[in-house]
Amino acid sequence: MNYRNRQGWSLRLGLPLLALLAACAAPEQPQLHPTGGIRITGMWGTPGIAGRVSAAYGTITNHGTEPDSLVAISSPAAPLIEVHQMVEQDGMLRMRGMKLPVAIAPGDSLAMAPGGTHLMLMELHQSLKLGDSITLHLSFAHAGKQEVRFQIGNEQNRPQN
Repeated sequence: MNYRNRQGWSLRLGLPLLALLAACAAPEQPQLHPTGGIRITGMWGTPGIAGRVSAAYGTITNHGTEPDSLVAISSPAAPLIEVHQMVEQDGMLRMRGMKLPVAIAPGDSLAMAPGGTHLMLMELHQSLKLGDSITLHLSFAHAGKQEVRFQIGNEQNRPQN
């Protein structure tokens, strides 16, 4: 076999082999499960006194293609956590508990902000002051359990996470 033939053989075999190796080495792109595309962002909480309450705010977005539901919330910081919303009744804003599960349609978000929907942490185990961090465990019907850790702040000084 002369040099010219060897070069043609190596090009015919080498290029496909190189392409196959490159495909195998490419990092796998993360993919959202069709019903597990829940993302929790912008979480922060308010200060509170032991035995009393604190509120938590942020956004839960369903990036999946199927509906999902928030079915349970827990935290080492408080034995009882409820989803509350502010509603106008007889010209006054009143806080009302929302029953779980809370459905989140594909592409929709549950936005939690002061004066609106929020998480109410009740009977705090210890006082929460600015700069403290707490953990929430949020369970979804399809996305499963997700843990989020965030700082205690206020409207003027919201922690970034």
